[in-house]
Amino acid sequence: LLLVDEPVAALDPAHQLMVMRLLADEARAGRIVLAVLHDVGLALRLEPEPRLRRGVAYEPHDARLLD
Repeated sequence: LLLVDEPVAALDPAHQLMVMRLLADEARAGRIVLAVLHDVGLALRLEPEPRLRRGVAYEPHDARLLD
């Protein structure tokens, strides 16, 4: 289980993508990755998995994630 809270908050865009790719690789390898992100656009770049927002689970690409 990998828990990360705002892992890219202080990074430039290139390094943000690098970290997000590493997290996605970990998830594809079968590890559970729970990431807290406030950048919805960056969060939506992850592999399509259910997401939580304000304690409510949403399916990937649910338009309500952008509200």
